[in-house]
Amino acid sequence: MNFNNFSRITSGSRIIPELDGLRFLAILSVILFHVNGYINEKVLYQNYNLLSEFLKSGFFGVQIFFSISGYVLSKQILFNQSFEYGDYIKRRILRIEPPFIISALIYLSLIFFVKNYSLNLLLNSFIQTITYTTNFFGNNIINFVSWSLEIEIQFYL
Repeated sequence: MNFNNFSRITSGSRIIPELDGLRFLAILSVILFHVNGYINEKVLYQNYNLLSEFLKSGFFGVQIFFSISGYVLSKQILFNQSFEYGDYIKRRILRIEPPFIISALIYLSLIFFVKNYSLNLLLNSFIQTITYTTNFFGNNIINFVSWSLEIEIQFYL
């Protein structure tokens, strides 16, 4: 089986494997953080001391992701003489927006048919979701994990 089709497309910069290792640790810590919350809330209804305290530190994974993004973007801007901000944003939008909008539409449809929310509330949430403004205007009932994308897009702007 040829796994080259799954390789990451970069803007010409070399891949830093250590950053992939940090990304893995960040992902793992965030997953464990959420598992800890689920176990505390749904299963045990109480903290399970030392392990729970360790798993609560998983929110640091988010700061690790933001730090990696800041490093990679800064490195591209500072050390790539042919860096074009407009090209970077265009590549980013073409890569992120289509799956993001499709997932938001799927969530919107599912919530509309499963939950009893008003259409007006759902449409407001959808508009806030696709414009990355829910952290300014209100609760996002469509895609509550998009807050990190919102911060990233606002950082780029």
